[in-house]
Amino acid sequence: MPTSMRNTLWASLALTPALAMALLPDGAPLATLDPALLLGLSWAVAIGALLGSRSTSRANPGKLQLLAANSPVTLPDCPSPAEIRRQLTPLLLASPPLADRGWAQEPETEAHALGRIIASTLATQGWRDLSDPGSADLRGLWLLVALLRAAPGKAGELAQAFRRPDAMLDLRDRLAAITSRRDAWDRQCAAFEATSRLWSSPRRPASLIDQLAALDRPDPDLWHKVIRDFDPARAEQRNAALWCGRQLTCHRASVALLLHRLAQEGVVIDSCVLPRLDEILANWGAGRYSGRALGLDPADQVAGSAPDVARLLDRLAEQTDSPRLPDPVGLFDVYDGRAPLPRPAWQLDGGLCAAPEPVDYLLPPA
Repeated sequence: MPTSMRNTLWASLALTPALAMALLPDGAPLATLDPALLLGLSWAVAIGALLGSRSTSRANPGKLQLLAANSPVTLPDCPSPAEIRRQLTPLLLASPPLADRGWAQEPETEAHALGRIIASTLATQGWRDLSDPGSADLRGLWLLVALLRAAPGKAGELAQAFRRPDAMLDLRDRLAAITSRRDAWDRQCAAFEATSRLWSSPRRPASLIDQLAALDRPDPDLWHKVIRDFDPARAEQRNAALWCGRQLTCHRASVALLLHRLAQEGVVIDSCVLPRLDEILANWGAGRYSGRALGLDPADQVAGSAPDVARLLDRLAEQTDSPRLPDPVGLFDVYDGRAPLPRPAWQLDGGLCAAPEPVDYLLPPA
């Protein structure tokens, strides 16, 4: 390896901490970064610098060289350079995560993480802002953002246009994890704020099921609590659990636990159960329950419940003289997601019994 290329390689590796820090919230220690990502970024920066050093010796000094010379895939039409700058500028200006949003450090947003990636890329080329790159480099940046935001299949296709498809896809997966965590945070904040509004409302309903219905934002952790803790001998608690199971925001583990408990614990069957259970099974069969974050303890708690649920459906058909409901397919599985948050302000006797505390809506560290 020529000396100039070797020097470029080691210099690029020295840039890795800065690039790694670009993917972390302000003030976060570098030690919190996954070592595999750090190594991947090292090689991504190093190879990018080598490509850049080779281009410098030719007719295009400083070119970014993100894209492969001969793309094996048809690339989407890109906007004009002016439009690309207009689209990417808000990402560079995206607000950083707040150190204290009243009660906790908030996670980074997708827009801010993308802005860090763009800013790092500009810095490695010595560019001050988006006015410096030419049209070809702007096109590469626009396609990079498109790849990072794309669904997995489309991202895999776009990655083939880049010099390092594996590095691009790894970065896309890391961004997807940042986005997922922020989305989960936002949902917990919305549930907390909805519960606070309900607590302070002078027209708060008296019954548990009416209070659940009065929440103006979904709370899958609360749905799970009701399903896990309801007393099968009490019709009002059973009906509240069935209400939770009918919500499409109810997670798959919670739906499985509901069927498991109905079958295992001798729930009183009456005319209220059949239509609600029919709706739940129809939702499951149509794939309408998409939540997968919550798990069970133990994870295989419901794995052997299919025969018991089949007997429950037989009994339900006999007692109501109705057609037998179909057995759910794929419901009784291993659910190894996170533990549901406890929601201690809620009790099955009395519903919302205290003002919600922010700490009860904080997700555990990733």
